[in-house]
Amino acid sequence: MHNERRHSGRSRFLGRDHSLRGERRGRVQRGDVRAATLILLAEQPMHGYQLMQAMTERTDGAWRPSPGAIYPTIAQLEDEGLVTVEVDGGRKLVSLTDAGRAYLHDPGHGVTDPFAAITASDAEGPS
Repeated sequence: MHNERRHSGRSRFLGRDHSLRGERRGRVQRGDVRAATLILLAEQPMHGYQLMQAMTERTDGAWRPSPGAIYPTIAQLEDEGLVTVEVDGGRKLVSLTDAGRAYLHDPGHGVTDPFAAITASDAEGPS
């Protein structure tokens, strides 16, 4: 793997243990965080941390997006008018706008469900 280093004859990842996570992370495409955020927000408003937890839960832990993936995505979606962000108890609550709902359901935008792809690849077993 590209992010490992040999140490005392054992394979070790840099930083935290990413053994399960790292293998599956490569399957997540660039637009998946965006699509997953829109899909989850269509169900209910959430805070950024809740979005990360929901993505992890929906994939049975196979996908654990980082704050560095979630928060810039939220900011971009807000800039595009697809979500609104309001302060709620010191945290930012993210809600899908009508424009966001329309975007999500417009086949022309090609938003696909990343959860289906990740859970399907896990059901097939390791690649």
